[in-house]
Amino acid sequence: MEATTFSATSKNNTGYVNKNNAIANPSTLPHFILLLLNASILYLLMKSNYGLIGAKGSSIFLSLAISYCIAAYIYTTEFGLKTLKIEDNGMGILTTKYWFLAIKAVIPMILISLILIVVINLFFTESEIDYFMSSLFIVMSIGQGISIITGGIIYYDGKGINRTSNNTENYRIIRVVFTIIIFIPLIWWFGYGAENALEKNLVINLLWILYVITIGLVAYLLDRFTSNARNNLGLSGAKADKFLLLMIITISWHLLSAWRRNPILVESTDLLMLFEEGVLMLVTILLTVTALIKKGKKRGWKIFEGQSAIFWGVAFGYAYSGSISSLTILSERLTESSLLQTTALGHLLTAFVIIIILPSSIKKFMIYEEE
Repeated sequence: MEATTFSATSKNNTGYVNKNNAIANPSTLPHFILLLLNASILYLLMKSNYGLIGAKGSSIFLSLAISYCIAAYIYTTEFGLKTLKIEDNGMGILTTKYWFLAIKAVIPMILISLILIVVINLFFTESEIDYFMSSLFIVMSIGQGISIITGGIIYYDGKGINRTSNNTENYRIIRVVFTIIIFIPLIWWFGYGAENALEKNLVINLLWILYVITIGLVAYLLDRFTSNARNNLGLSGAKADKFLLLMIITISWHLLSAWRRNPILVESTDLLMLFEEGVLMLVTILLTVTALIKKGKKRGWKIFEGQSAIFWGVAFGYAYSGSISSLTILSERLTESSLLQTTALGHLLTAFVIIIILPSSIKKFMIYEEE
């Protein structure tokens, strides 16, 4: 049975082997688990302003993000491999030895983060760090949109689809109707709490009717504005059609997430919303990592390959979750806002970014085809 770890074949090829299996690598799991636990616990401690950790939450998030950027670099060295790599030898993750090695690989990250926390707080006040992390929210939301676009292109580029585009008016209407049909059960579940829609008041019904009109209009206009570009792709046109539909569904989901966070519809964040944000963050990390691995392989940049790409992705995760947490806490202090409004804004911004760059990104299928 083939082992799932990375193995260096030579001194000059350290960490270069098995790059395409980076996400499935056992070395990845502990860092993802740590990311989810840290993000959740730190946000709760920051919200309750509990102790020193609650007060220093933004600097902890920042130090963790920087520490994983450092890890991405040192993993390309022999020292990094010895320190951060988990040699599972095919034993799987359900063994005591694996988790012992996982803890051993995580300890350096904790030590680097502790040093960075001290250094950061020596030069900056917590208030300055709060504002800095909050300002990253816009950058992270834009980055999320770009990652989704890039990941989608890479995914469909690898598919063996060789047909011209189906972008007639009939197909356009079919795609619009298909999108609306997919989201009607979600509207009923999230918007009406799986209850009778007729029992809800007029304002709520109008809001959800407006949502359906919005996603239908977005789907139609994007389909129409990208029709010429998809026609020009020749046998890659069908790939672009599928990519377009995926992006329309993704945009509609982001709009749904923002819509159902409307204060008229809901008063506070529930566990399902928090779970949704966690899933979104992990998906974004995976897409970011996929894009980094492809670009790193193409340009020969070891720092963006294999497990190094995973570390960059985890760093993105800490920066993203830290920016949401910091902005939420800061907003509550200044405007009595909440996580509800912060995440709604993030979803709207991500959807807007995808809409803006989608038409030009369609043309990249031609570039990949030529390569």
